[in-house]
Amino acid sequence: MSRRLFLKALSTDLVRNRQVTRPTLSYIPKNLRKRIRPQQNILEDITAPQNEPGPSRGRCGVCSRANDNKYSVKCNKCGIFICKTHTQSIFCSNCVDR
Repeated sequence: MSRRLFLKALSTDLVRNRQVTRPTLSYIPKNLRKRIRPQQNILEDITAPQNEPGPSRGRCGVCSRANDNKYSVKCNKCGIFICKTHTQSIFCSNCVDR
């Protein structure tokens, strides 16, 4: 195999995984994803699973219901809204205690 053919085969092997996963990325514009699919022989519309959009603010899941303040910070482990007093790094106090 000549050096030129080897380098061409090497380069395509190195980027193949990225080329296959690129049409599934949500931050790639939709029209670009549609143009990429035929080049990669991807016929169906494969999209990455996306989380259902929920409320952007909610009541703290650790505080009592009497404290009716709304917060926008969520625990990274369980996903409940948490206030500043119950926030420990990026987790709620319940997840840290477990």
